[in-house]
Amino acid sequence: MAKNKESKELKPGEPLKQSTVIVLSVTGGLFLILLYAGLTVDGAWAMALVGAAFFLLGILCTLPNILGFMRGKKREHLIKTGKLVESPKKSFNPHSRFDD
Repeated sequence: MAKNKESKELKPGEPLKQSTVIVLSVTGGLFLILLYAGLTVDGAWAMALVGAAFFLLGILCTLPNILGFMRGKKREHLIKTGKLVESPKKSFNPHSRFDD
């Protein structure tokens, strides 16, 4: 049996999680340091490749959060430009006079 896997979408304007930002900044900084060392030291180009591998691993680990963030930003843009109109939520109050 296949389970329905629901992807958690962030609401429009919701920031990235702090853990995602930390992982990306640490791996990005490590990549930059190893890239600089790999390009300045003769014959140490493998260090730049290791740095790139660390950065890609960091992106891979945080990919679900990044995708949810990007979907939220896309939805926010569509709402701002008027291409997506949010319908009002239905109220389940039986005494509400303004429901359809």
